[in-house]
Amino acid sequence: MDEHPSPADKDPEQQGTTALDSLPIEVDGVPAWWNGLADEERSRLLAEVPAVIAAIDGLPATVRDQANRTVLDRYINRTGDPGARYLRDEIGGADSHPEDRRLLLLFQPPSAPGRTDTLAVISAGDPDRAGNTAVFVPGTGNNLVSRRYLQHSLDFVRRLRDRADAYSDPGSTASIYWLGYKTPDHVAPNAMDSSYAREGHPALTRFLKGLRAAHGGDKPSWTTVIGYSYGSVVAGHAAAADHLAADVLLVTGSPGLGRHITSVHDLNIDPSRVLVAASKADPVVHTPSPVHGKDPADRSFGARLVEVGLIGHLGYRNDRGVAFLNIVYTVCGHLDRVTSPPPMFGNGPAPRLGDQWPRAFAPTKPNLRRSAVGRGTRDPGLLRALWQVARKRPGGRR
Repeated sequence: MDEHPSPADKDPEQQGTTALDSLPIEVDGVPAWWNGLADEERSRLLAEVPAVIAAIDGLPATVRDQANRTVLDRYINRTGDPGARYLRDEIGGADSHPEDRRLLLLFQPPSAPGRTDTLAVISAGDPDRAGNTAVFVPGTGNNLVSRRYLQHSLDFVRRLRDRADAYSDPGSTASIYWLGYKTPDHVAPNAMDSSYAREGHPALTRFLKGLRAAHGGDKPSWTTVIGYSYGSVVAGHAAAADHLAADVLLVTGSPGLGRHITSVHDLNIDPSRVLVAASKADPVVHTPSPVHGKDPADRSFGARLVEVGLIGHLGYRNDRGVAFLNIVYTVCGHLDRVTSPPPMFGNGPAPRLGDQWPRAFAPTKPNLRRSAVGRGTRDPGLLRALWQVARKRPGGRR
C-alpha cells in the first residue's frame, strides 16, 4: 500500500509551503522572490493558496487582484454574504468596461457572518504603473455591513482619480481605498478609542512599503496618504511609529493624530509635507484634545494649513469645493498650487477645552446650504458624546 498521498490528496496549504518557505520577511524582497518563481509555481500558488498570496504586500497589483477575486468569489459561493456581493459589483468583473473595473488588492472575510471587520483595499488605477498614487484611509462606520459611508468613500476615490487625471497625464493616477484596518463602528464610544489606530497602523505602513517595492517605473510614484476623520488617527500613528513610504501626509477632518503627537516633528515625514484640511464648521475638528491629542490644525502644531472653505464633515469630498481641488493638487504633486486659508479663517491661539464647541454647532453664516455633503454639521448628540468622554480623560474637566 502506498503510504505517500498524491498531490491531489495533500492539504492545499501544505502544497504551497515549499515556495512560501522562502518568502522574505521584509517587503522589499517580495518582488525578487515572486519573479524568481517559475510560471508553473506561481500559477499553483494562485490556485491552491489564494488567500495567502492575496495578503502579501509587495506583489504586483494584478497578481493580488487575481488572488483576492478568487478569495472573494469562493467566500460568496460559500456564504452568499450581501456585503461581499456588493463589493464584487463595485469592483466590476472581467466583462466590465476597463474604466469601471477596479483592482482588488485585499479582501479578508469577516471573522463571522454579520461582523464589521471585513478588510478590503480597492484601487482605481494600477499603482504599479502610476506616476501619482493616493491612499485614502477612511474613518468611522466604513464597513461592508452598513455601507452608507463605504459608498461615499468609494465614490470619492473614483472621482479623485478622474479629476487628478485631468491635471496630469491621463491614466497616470491610482486612487486607493484602504480599508486595511478594523474601523470604529460608531462615533461614541468606539471612535473615542485609539486602540483601532494602534492595532491598524502597522498594516498601513507595510502596505505603503509594498506599493513602493512593487512599483515598476523608473522613479517612485508620488504618493499621498489621505487620512480622513478617524483615518487620520491611523495615519498619524503610522507616521509617528515608522518612516512613512509616502511623499505627503494630508489629514482632513481630523479629531487629532494621537495623544502622543504634539507637532509635525513627532512624525517621520518631511514637516513641510504634512498638510491639514480643517473647516471651522466641522464638529470633528473640535474634538477635545484628551480624546486624540492636539488639533493638527492649530498653528503651533506646525503643519501647512489647506484652504477648505466653510463645510461640514463630508464636505471635503465635494468635487465642487476648494477643499477637493486642493486635495487633487496635492495628489498630483502640485503643492505650489495648494491654497492656504485666508487670515480670517486661521485657527489662531489654541482655545481652552470646549470654548469653540457652541460656535461649531450654532447656525453659521454664510449658510451651509445643507447639501448632502454638509449634513450632520451640527449634531448635539455628537457634542454630548464627545464631551462625556473628554471629561473622563486625564486632563479633561471634571
